[in-house]
Amino acid sequence: VIDMIYKQAFNASNIAHLVHMISETYTEVSSKYLMDKVGSLSRLISMDPSNPQFRMERMKLADGCDEARQAIEDLVIKQKKEFENSIHARVAKINSELKAVLPEVPEAERKAIEHNVQKGMREITQDEADQFM
Repeated sequence: VIDMIYKQAFNASNIAHLVHMISETYTEVSSKYLMDKVGSLSRLISMDPSNPQFRMERMKLADGCDEARQAIEDLVIKQKKEFENSIHARVAKINSELKAVLPEVPEAERKAIEHNVQKGMREITQDEADQFM
């Protein structure tokens, strides 16, 4: 029973943490890198394509988009590393707090619990990682 509670609490905590990280990243990306570009798009759409200023604005937007893409990629890589470090720290904290309150568990039972927890945790797949790149 304790193992089931631990596993469910751990998974719920990880999911909540992941949702928070994704929404925080989305908000940061949107405000820092996307909204200004969307605003300049409306100015570009309203210009006459034969106007020399149109080409300059278009190149400026393209350069800004390239810079934003690189900055977003760097941010996502940084956030992913921070998330992984945070998860490892949370696992260590949960383990230490559980050890403090739970009675000593026989070695065989402890290994079975660790095995079940590891089965419940999985590495992120390449497809899942790619959606953030």
